[in-house]
Amino acid sequence: ISISLGDTPMRFTIKAKLALAFSLIIAFMIGTAVVGIYSLGAAKESLDGVVDLDAKRLESLQKMNILALQIIRSQKNLILAKSPEEVQRYIQLSETDIKAFETLRSEMDASSSVVRKPFWASIKDAMSAFANDDDKIHDFVRAGNVEEAEKLSSEGARLHAAEVVKLLEDGVKYNTDRMANSKAEA
Repeated sequence: ISISLGDTPMRFTIKAKLALAFSLIIAFMIGTAVVGIYSLGAAKESLDGVVDLDAKRLESLQKMNILALQIIRSQKNLILAKSPEEVQRYIQLSETDIKAFETLRSEMDASSSVVRKPFWASIKDAMSAFANDDDKIHDFVRAGNVEEAEKLSSEGARLHAAEVVKLLEDGVKYNTDRMANSKAEA
């Protein structure tokens, strides 16, 4: 390679040519490394978002499971209540937990994929049946008919409660598996 400046030609020595070639190769390698590190960081952020979303959904399902169990406990305590104040307290606890459950279920349903919509519809239906039984139990206890309340609680309400809990356990398992798969793909 020769370059001329004016009347004087300049020639690169082998040493200069090698230094220039290796400098270019090193510059290209540094550029590739920078692009690779940036891309890896962007991929990690994206994957962290997926894992965080799965963790949030799992946490919400666990909260719903806790609420369902609290509603069942309030129902049993209502039947065993000895005073009108206890009756009112357990009815209030049950109604508050049912509203909180429905709020969480509605949020989860709204943010779920089309594929998971039937799952959330089945939870809504099961919880609706259980809540209807719970309302009837409230009415029986208010009317002083504890025997009918016990009967309904141990028959229909128990089946509906078990269905709700089973569905929630299935949801927890689904989201736990999904989160594990997301981490494994990382």
